Amino acid sequence: MITGISTGLFYDRDLIGLLPFFKNAGFEYLEIWTGKGAWGQEKHFDYYDVEYRRRLKESLRDLGLKVISVHAPFSDEMDLSSLDPVKSKFAFLEISLALEVLTELEGEYLVFHPAVEIRSEKSNFTGLHERRIMLWNKLEKILSQAIQHRKILLAENPLPHIFFGNRRDFSYLLELFTHSSLGVCFDTSHAHLSGAFPEMLESVLPRVKTFHISDNRGIYDDHLMPGEGRINWKQFFGILKRKPSAPVFILEVLGEYRRFPPEEILPVIREKAEIFFREHGV
Repeated sequence: MITGISTGLFYDRDLIGLLPFFKNAGFEYLEIWTGKGAWGQEKHFDYYDVEYRRRLKESLRDLGLKVISVHAPFSDEMDLSSLDPVKSKFAFLEISLALEVLTELEGEYLVFHPAVEIRSEKSNFTGLHERRIMLWNKLEKILSQAIQHRKILLAENPLPHIFFGNRRDFSYLLELFTHSSLGVCFDTSHAHLSGAFPEMLESVLPRVKTFHISDNRGIYDDHLMPGEGRINWKQFFGILKRKPSAPVFILEVLGEYRRFPPEEILPVIREKAEIFFREHGV
């Protein structure tokens, strides 16, 4: 089992300056958060800045930290499956750049959101199919780059009110994803809010490479520590036993935890995570 943490916890602070705090708290593996397009880049990680990327790689190496994954940018202005060509092209360019960053940082997985736009009650199957084809057309090009660099793209299951966010539509989307370089990042909080947590996990389990681990109280995407919300973790780990490969868990705790200084809260998160996984026999 590999347990890492998303740097998105401190999206509004300089990434390089944060690395020693992750190291001192006992974390070895990281998922690098790239932000939401232009929003937040200059504060956390300006991934357009080649020199910053070079210094980031050196800092990671010097501290003995390993990048497991990079979370590609997303926002209302960029949506890989959008039928708006401006939004879809913007997303394509940003995700392609994130793949370059992943390669430079010697990570393995690029996590991306297949959709960002909210699905209205008027949305129909035809519109869903068109979005799926739009997504695939863009991913084909990114996939060829990923294969060349021996990286793996991971589609993250969206929140239920987003396109492809419910179990049926996400499974429908994955029917196009037959290549071994396209897998799934299973977000436990998103799945729980969908109302079909165990069914969704079972349906995609063979394709899952990493897990975004967080909890919620059943209404909002709270990004709580696992065990602090209403997810049935006993059920989760019972299903997970059927997965032959060792899981990669990325703690995606955000929200209220960022109110505390990193040197104070990161050791607490680490200790809570160790207790949680130990209690569930992981």
